[in-house]
Amino acid sequence: MWEEDLLNLFVCPLCKQKLVYEKKSSFLKCPQCSRKFPMTDGIVDAFVPIEGLKSSNIDLPKQYERWGKFVTRGESNKQRKDITVALVEGNLLLEIGCAEGYMTGELTEKASQVIASDIALSYLKRAKTKVPNAKFARLDIHNIPFEDNVFDSVVCTEVLEHTLSPLKALEEMHRVLRPGGYLIISVPNGMTPSRVLAHVFRRRDFLIGVGSAHINFYDTGSLLRILEVTGFAAKVVTTDYVPLRLVGRFARRYLPYLGARTIVKATKKKVDYWEKLDQRLYRRKDKREAVT
Repeated sequence: MWEEDLLNLFVCPLCKQKLVYEKKSSFLKCPQCSRKFPMTDGIVDAFVPIEGLKSSNIDLPKQYERWGKFVTRGESNKQRKDITVALVEGNLLLEIGCAEGYMTGELTEKASQVIASDIALSYLKRAKTKVPNAKFARLDIHNIPFEDNVFDSVVCTEVLEHTLSPLKALEEMHRVLRPGGYLIISVPNGMTPSRVLAHVFRRRDFLIGVGSAHINFYDTGSLLRILEVTGFAAKVVTTDYVPLRLVGRFARRYLPYLGARTIVKATKKKVDYWEKLDQRLYRRKDKREAVT
């Protein structure tokens, strides 16, 4: 069951007011907008999509709900999982996109309090059976229902490529992290040598994989830039699998852009990207004016 101190972290996704737990009825209620968020079998359902980010062509939550009944991550993800877990620090951790709990059990061994979340209740029910000592919540990554500056670490692996607005998702993860907290994130690398060749020969099926639900694509450079823009400073940049057996360990350390996935550990800092960009542009403008 949920401890009271963890329930006190929840805020209304709509108006950001602290939620009140109604023990008799087993739901969380917003005192301002009166919206109720049920707790079913110990899973808090705080999912409220942002109106402007709904897809008009497909019901994405419903789609992932269907997949959550049977889709399982395979052993090809093991190396990425081991690297991710090793990068985790702190006692209070939020896992976003836990799926069937593939990584959640290992995370509970690194952090004393783990809240695992996903967009699909079907995934969360499977994960809760697999990892009973974690806490589970359904949420929208674009609208995270937790207070500002509370988590020591946020883990978000293989999720950003599925989001309707990666910038909004990263902004929300930045908000709920405490100052100096860590984001451990991974995405498929779209610029590996094999995928570059697939671009050249227009092998779309190879690029995204048969049955892939990816709607955003990254390489190491673009992931680092979007992290910088949203207020994160990369501390560790690595990868899980490099298709070069003899130099794989060397390549993972020094050439992470060759790997199948890019894995980054970044720390929360002040969002000053645009301020620094303005300063650089004005300095260039002043230099040009001085010359003329």
